[in-house]
Amino acid sequence: MNPSQNQPGEITPRGTRRIYFVSDPSSIAVGLLPDPTEADDLRRWVDMVADSGVDIFQQDAYHKGCTIYWRSDQFQYDPRRQHRRFLKMLDAGVQPLQVLLDQSHKRGMAFVAGFRMNDNHELRDPLRVADGERHYVFDPPEENWGEVLANHSEGDLPEGGWKRLAWERDAKAGPDGWTTGAVKAVRVVLDRSVPKPSGEYRFRLYERMDDVVQATLLLRGSLTEEDEVEVQLNGVPMAPALLGTSDTSYMANRPTDLRWYPVPAAAMAYGENELSITLTSGDPEASGEIVIDEVEIWVQPK
Repeated sequence: MNPSQNQPGEITPRGTRRIYFVSDPSSIAVGLLPDPTEADDLRRWVDMVADSGVDIFQQDAYHKGCTIYWRSDQFQYDPRRQHRRFLKMLDAGVQPLQVLLDQSHKRGMAFVAGFRMNDNHELRDPLRVADGERHYVFDPPEENWGEVLANHSEGDLPEGGWKRLAWERDAKAGPDGWTTGAVKAVRVVLDRSVPKPSGEYRFRLYERMDDVVQATLLLRGSLTEEDEVEVQLNGVPMAPALLGTSDTSYMANRPTDLRWYPVPAAAMAYGENELSITLTSGDPEASGEIVIDEVEIWVQPK
């Protein structure tokens, strides 16, 4: 125990580093760095931070399965428009993250590469994400998702644009995920030509339901208004409603490919979960396959 703990007037911070700078990847890319970005642009940025008296420089370098400010054949590089400005450097074999690290050390700053575990900019309705709420989003990890997003600033999609993003597929990605092959998509495929086709969507979720007020599950796929599906979570049937209530009024105005369900407390498992989806009545005017590969779970803890 530090003896000074009993003498508040004498408490002092440990070590010599006092100012910790955390770089937001997109904010810096859009607001500070030119397009395309060169290594010297990054060095000047580090110099500016160092001249401000910063002791520790943190660059977030990974989020939602994508690398940012560096690239590897083991992961998908962030395809959003603002991060394309680094492609010239990356294609030349220069990792922006390494440039930042080297210049930080040259200027006497410690360097930290940040791993974001809670970053989600693609929530359908951010107003529903109040304090204390958590989301698990299992989006289709495909090349087209980022490519479509890259052509629009956040909040700048055309009306109804979100509705179709996930289903404008990029042929390069193929049916199993990233073009790199590093990540495979989970999906449910329902063949309309088969009576009551069914499929399973497996995912992991780590919540103690005793500590949760409510949870809801949203799924999207190439469904039509006339398609009727039966959904079970770990064998427990779920009925559609809005945000854990009995309100079904949203169904009249929802995108036709969206379904929303309150999650019964007894249905959710800690760890592995299995979502079963069955087409009980198909749209007589539709043909082909139904593909469901986006699941979102909203959790409100106590």
